[in-house]
Amino acid sequence: MITLAATLHYTGCPNVIGTLTPSTDRSTARVTRNLYSGLISADGRIDPEECVRRLHAAVSAERTRLPDHPTAWCPFIHIGI
Repeated sequence: MITLAATLHYTGCPNVIGTLTPSTDRSTARVTRNLYSGLISADGRIDPEECVRRLHAAVSAERTRLPDHPTAWCPFIHIGI
């Protein structure tokens, strides 16, 4: 069995963000907004070097917001370099 995230990485995407378990729409939306707000530079480009740090910051913010609900922040992973 192979996940969609692993397939994307295997086919050449250097940074893939996925989940290990199902996540709620609301927490996924918050993590995504937080992640991309830090990845997109002033000129509109995405900085792939910041991917891991921004995901960590986004998940940490969600964990701070809902510390008693790990299903809101635990599922998110980064695959890549």
